[in-house]
Amino acid sequence: MTIQGYTDPQAESLLRMGPTGGTLVLVSDCAHVTSHLENGFDRQAAKGANFGRKKFLGVAPATFTVTFVVLPEEEDDFWSDVVPLLRPKGRQGAAPPIDIVNPQVNRIGITTVTVLSADIDPPSPRDGRTVTIQLEEWTKAPTPAKEKKRGVTNSTAQNLEPGATQLNQ
Repeated sequence: MTIQGYTDPQAESLLRMGPTGGTLVLVSDCAHVTSHLENGFDRQAAKGANFGRKKFLGVAPATFTVTFVVLPEEEDDFWSDVVPLLRPKGRQGAAPPIDIVNPQVNRIGITTVTVLSADIDPPSPRDGRTVTIQLEEWTKAPTPAKEKKRGVTNSTAQNLEPGATQLNQ
């Protein structure tokens, strides 16, 4: 009797990360990724009512928990290639976004994340070193709305002589 083993045909466990526009580093080929997706709602109930209507407030950034094990023979690569990705330094101390390749994350349409935190456990001779990373979907900063020009109307013709506008009226 053969015991059926787990196969990974879609490479769900593969995790690559790297600076945006840079080279991606193989973090783990056996990473466990958990996703949390959330929509924001405001339940507006009238005074004394048993129910209320929901007002959609938007989509919150997705969060991911990534867990993987670093084996003793992978320790050197982990400390030299992966750990610098967990504490990226950008301009003025701001952490720049990181590109990510993982089927579970990419199927949602997310390709760029920021690292919220990383827990690196002590090594175990039997189980290796367990690493847990908290990631959040990166979104561009909101752009301010363009100011409306006050006092300018389209009712006056531009670049025409005053006599020409009177003839057309």
